[in-house]
Amino acid sequence: MALMLRRVGLCVAISLGLAQAFLTSASLPNSSSLKQHGPSSRSSVAGARSSSDVRGGARSVGHASNTGTVMSGGENDLYVVGAGYLGKIIGEKWGSKHPEAKMYGETRSYTRHETFMPPGMTHVMRKNREEEGVKCPNVVFCANPGGNKDYAREVFTAMEDVWDGTGMFVFTSSGSVYAEKDGGVVTEDSPIDEAKVSSPLRIAELVTLDGGGCVVRLAGLYSAERGPHSVWLKEKRLNHHSQGKINLVSYKDAASAVVAALQAGINQIKDVDGAPEVKGKVFLAADHSPTTRRNICKVALEHPIYFRRSMPKFTQDATPPEFAVTGARKVYDSSATRRVLGWEPEFKSFEEYFRIELQELEENERRAEEKAAAEAAAAEKTAALPE
Repeated sequence: MALMLRRVGLCVAISLGLAQAFLTSASLPNSSSLKQHGPSSRSSVAGARSSSDVRGGARSVGHASNTGTVMSGGENDLYVVGAGYLGKIIGEKWGSKHPEAKMYGETRSYTRHETFMPPGMTHVMRKNREEEGVKCPNVVFCANPGGNKDYAREVFTAMEDVWDGTGMFVFTSSGSVYAEKDGGVVTEDSPIDEAKVSSPLRIAELVTLDGGGCVVRLAGLYSAERGPHSVWLKEKRLNHHSQGKINLVSYKDAASAVVAALQAGINQIKDVDGAPEVKGKVFLAADHSPTTRRNICKVALEHPIYFRRSMPKFTQDATPPEFAVTGARKVYDSSATRRVLGWEPEFKSFEEYFRIELQELEENERRAEEKAAAEAAAAEKTAALPE
């Protein structure tokens, strides 16, 4: 009865944008040691103001099987809520690691869902979630907030609807919640921006942590076709300073960080020797190579898909970077996350990613030319044969 009343209270709080008042605290990592904390302690609304202020153990949300519920069956089965570009890569990496796993990818529409569904992932429409009734031990929530005022409620509902509570629940968040603006280093437990305390994203984090899941905050995501460069290079003028530094992580590396968190959570539940404490923790994924807006554009312009674009004019360049209103002013340090999850980004920087991307393009072109030449030679040889 008490649990039911608490859930009702939490739902009401979320709808009011005041979930902090009802949430118990979540154990978050200390960047220097990520120590395990003792018994739960309750947090106040003010406790949500910084990651390091929220202390105590985490509990798992109960997941009793309802009529019509289909338990997926495999301990490595995965359900991805918001199976878009990032969700697809997560599915590919998880499927490669656990080929026996059943995977489900949920989207809100049929738009391009076939493009984003990796082999072996079953598509589920959000509106059909209850009808499908699938519950999995492992869930990733990576749906974009997109101005959704009910975002935190969506996370809470996903934990209730599709997570059976026996594995890991990972929520992908953003480093944008951090308060740092003076060029300082940001770690997993750095203070939260006062303006973001009651934001849907932050409340969704608290819902996840309180429910026994973990949060992976991501730096700016990118691929060759996606990311800040793909937007900036469409513009002639940008109201930014060219020297503002941006923290980045490739989509592939972000996905591998999520997979590492999932696996670490499973190992913790199985009580594997040396397994880190993951439930109720916050992690940070970044490549440790923040780079300027100008350099991001410069590097991207070397790629063939941007040959028709040009460097935009940064309208704030007349102002020193330290005084520029929109200058990026924080540097991510994800050392603790790397140590605990055993995760390392494949691409150490934006420059390295594009260098490898260009090398692969050149290699593919060379192979295509060789294949075409071989086919032409074979055709010529065949034509020369007597009839």
